[in-house]
Amino acid sequence: MPDNCNEHVDELRGSIRCATLQAVRPLAPSPSAAPVRRFATAIVLVLSLFAAACSGDDDNIGERGLSGPQPAPTIAGRVVDGFAPGVDDRVAIIGVSAGETLPMQVLPGPEQPIIAELPPTASDLFGFGQAIETPDGDLWWLVRYGDAQGWIQPGAAYLGAGEDISVDVAGRLERTSYDSMDDLVDDVQSQFGDDAVIVGITEETDVGDIAATIDALGAEDDSLVGERFIVTANSATGGYRLTGAQRVPLCARGVNASGICQ
Repeated sequence: MPDNCNEHVDELRGSIRCATLQAVRPLAPSPSAAPVRRFATAIVLVLSLFAAACSGDDDNIGERGLSGPQPAPTIAGRVVDGFAPGVDDRVAIIGVSAGETLPMQVLPGPEQPIIAELPPTASDLFGFGQAIETPDGDLWWLVRYGDAQGWIQPGAAYLGAGEDISVDVAGRLERTSYDSMDDLVDDVQSQFGDDAVIVGITEETDVGDIAATIDALGAEDDSLVGERFIVTANSATGGYRLTGAQRVPLCARGVNASGICQ
């Protein structure tokens, strides 16, 4: 490539001007006219190539040609209708043990980059009505949580209407007072099977109120993922005593106006 493209361009332009004047001068036809015209045409072509070369780094020509909108990434798997939270439907994280998180991936698949780590007590996820079954048979939902948007495995469900079961739970407790909230929760958890997961225990308030959330999954009804139990206690009397218990259905396909699983 010339060190100074402009000097070569000016020199070539002078040659073209000279050749052009000779070609158009009103003289009698000359056998040399045709070669002059061919020479002028060739010079124009060379000049165009020099101008293109001087316009920028020729190593970037391929990159400039590929600029513009890129195709969307291909998602491996098949679309599954009717098994994901609808547009703006609100769902909650379920079945994630206290202290752990549910990863949100940029695309369906555990090997995909993680956008956010969702806490086990998150109850303000919103859907988009999109579900993908990956080649390994796992189902993934597209959801939004705060400013993050990505895919999660269905560790989430619709929360149905709660039911008070305080009397039933209290009647099956081994004791009326426990040395710690953990002991009370362990006793309550045992009532709901070995697969029940302690999702979280709140901080104790100044007046001794405290609450624990337990998820029992694996329901046989295809509209019901499982049940959530919210247990409250108070330690004002010295020991931890049960003050209430509530059962909340975990629905797979949404809830109606009455909070019943669809």
